[in-house]
Amino acid sequence: MSRLCLNCQGKNAIIVLAFILVGPRFGLAMEENPEIALVREFAKAGDCDSQLRLAHMYLFGEGIGIDHNQAALWFNMVLNNSMAGRDSMETARIGLNNIPRKLISTNHAIYISLLELADKDDVEAQWKLAREYGQARKAKETIYWLERIIKNPNANHEQKDQAYLNLGSIYCSLEKYDEAVLEFSKIGCPRNDPENATKKLYEKDLEYWHKAQFNTAKIYSSQGKHKEALDILLLLSQEEIIDYATKTKVQMDLAHMYLRGHGGLFNLGEAERIYMSIIKSHTAINSDEEQTMVIGAYNNLGYIYELKKEYENAIINYKNASNFGSTFASLNLAYLYENGLGVKPDKQEADRLYELGKKSRKEWEEVRESLAKDHHEVGYSASRVS
Repeated sequence: MSRLCLNCQGKNAIIVLAFILVGPRFGLAMEENPEIALVREFAKAGDCDSQLRLAHMYLFGEGIGIDHNQAALWFNMVLNNSMAGRDSMETARIGLNNIPRKLISTNHAIYISLLELADKDDVEAQWKLAREYGQARKAKETIYWLERIIKNPNANHEQKDQAYLNLGSIYCSLEKYDEAVLEFSKIGCPRNDPENATKKLYEKDLEYWHKAQFNTAKIYSSQGKHKEALDILLLLSQEEIIDYATKTKVQMDLAHMYLRGHGGLFNLGEAERIYMSIIKSHTAINSDEEQTMVIGAYNNLGYIYELKKEYENAIINYKNASNFGSTFASLNLAYLYENGLGVKPDKQEADRLYELGKKSRKEWEEVRESLAKDHHEVGYSASRVS
């Protein structure tokens, strides 16, 4: 009996709570609090402080139901109020930007208010629109607002660099790589800017420059400009102040180039050293990105040992990659079991492993053929393909 009573009380409590939250929205059916009614009366009469007060009431639900539409309306009234001072205008802008971003695309009043702010070179409003359009995958509109930020006299150095970085990334997604490289190149190295030497944001500026340079190297590599990519990667590898994630990506790409001989720098020993260093520094994996790099390092390290005919070591590394669910590792192991390299020939185990990786087999074969071709070009004859 007591359990039944507790359940009933829980349901009633939920019903009452819902009524408290939504009740004030039905203003026509309920008598408004006299204090709020007075604030509304002064706000309608054009009193700036009252307009701000009413906007904040709607934004935070202070004595009235939360209504972001009404909050945007009254913040916008302040911005268009000829009697509003600089502080009031700034408070209204901050208030508008505190309205949850997820509501922009579905709330016309908020969208119009943001547009008006953005057209007046409000940087935060421009960023909010750029992010909103970016999430909606509307490249043209996103590019427009990022370019507005870059041209905005109110935007600081960091905001402009961030806009350049985002612009370059968008052009990459559109496969407009020349445009992407151009945008990345506009992020100058802070060390080349004497005025920036004493800025507190020096390390942040450096981070943007590192990412721009790394992205440029990736583009060059995809275009077959391996020498240009290698020069950038070697430069970044010598940076003392560089964030951990970017540093690891640089090391990974450098090791790939050493493995393939891209950029005229074939060096299996150096590739092996870098892959082992990446694995050693990622004993605790905290993200999917880190896991992907560790899997790649294990697989490539195993392949290096294959080339050196150290098959037992190859098997150890392929099994480590396989433990993370790598289908490429399963296929690499299948090849070794099929051909009795480092283990006794075992067709049954080879077939089982080939079956595990069957969805990736075509891609795996293409990668192996590509590696063999690269090694042939640099005169390394130990490479072979299944």
